[in-house]
Amino acid sequence: MRIFKITTLLAAIAALTIAVSCEEDTTLRYGNVTMGNISEGTFTSDQGNVFNVVEQTCAGDLSEHERSLIICDVLQQAGENIYDIRLHRIEKVLTKPSVPQSEATEEMLVEDPVEIYDAWCAGGYLNMYIVFYVKQESETAHFINLIRDESVSEDGKYSFTLRHNAYGEVLSEANSRMLLAGAYVSFPLTELIKENEAEITLKWKWYAQEGADSDELKDYKGIVGWKATGFQHTPSSKAVRRNIASIN
Repeated sequence: MRIFKITTLLAAIAALTIAVSCEEDTTLRYGNVTMGNISEGTFTSDQGNVFNVVEQTCAGDLSEHERSLIICDVLQQAGENIYDIRLHRIEKVLTKPSVPQSEATEEMLVEDPVEIYDAWCAGGYLNMYIVFYVKQESETAHFINLIRDESVSEDGKYSFTLRHNAYGEVLSEANSRMLLAGAYVSFPLTELIKENEAEITLKWKWYAQEGADSDELKDYKGIVGWKATGFQHTPSSKAVRRNIASIN
């Protein structure tokens, strides 16, 4: 089995420092990538900072989403934990609860291939950027669920399997026009995980070889650390370069 390693991106706003490029430039942070929740058009990052959009170079409105990943430049500090930003990109993040194995439906338990490209815990969520194949020009929303293994009873240890129902949109001879796309999803876990620190095991099925012509699947596993307080991982900037797919 492959074990993936979650790395830390030091572009987190929790470690804000002044970027020195020239005397006239007072921008605090360029290309900051962070995730957070939106209430009444105000974005609060998972690190507890409030971002006010004073400039915007992309289409879209933060008020259209409840949770988003954003890329921005932090222009100045406007108050305690309050910052003015230049917004460059907005990506909607699907938010849904995990499901105990005993309560999962057949539709939730379908094991179509899905890859966990990045995973991190922040803001009380287990966050992921996932990738999978979709048909070109398809409007089908793929079904994503995080199924909890109820047999794991050791304190501080939790095990989940990411399930993907592609509704027939998987690599095959019949589906030759396929694209690799991705999506963001967050699973709130604060009601389940009461420990200050815990270990989360993730399992999923993906192709045995990247870009393989066959449909052979392989079981994968990885471990993510959970901390209720303190600095937590933010997403890799590499993850925002793929086409965003529709999921529910």
